[in-house]
Amino acid sequence: MSEPSRDLEQQLHGIWAEVLGHGDFGISDNFFAIGGHSLAAARVVSYIEQRLCNALPMAVLFQNPTIATLASLLVSLDPEADAGRPSMKIPVVEPISLDCE
Repeated sequence: MSEPSRDLEQQLHGIWAEVLGHGDFGISDNFFAIGGHSLAAARVVSYIEQRLCNALPMAVLFQNPTIATLASLLVSLDPEADAGRPSMKIPVVEPISLDCE
């Protein structure tokens, strides 16, 4: 299990632990495989907005379901995000295609 090492990873781990009711996971564990579901995902996105000042569409968590990938995305959107400075950037995310051809 990979432990959070960067400040942003530790903050995300804390949010996930609060929402999921346990902290028995690492930064490479899939949110949905460790007990997450759509309502919990909505809470995580809300907490990220409240605590990290970074509004994200909920689809971002479905596309980046690990702390490692989510933290990397947040840092790519705002390189100072891991330095503890709040960000207000809202990323543009491509819609998920539901076309089942």
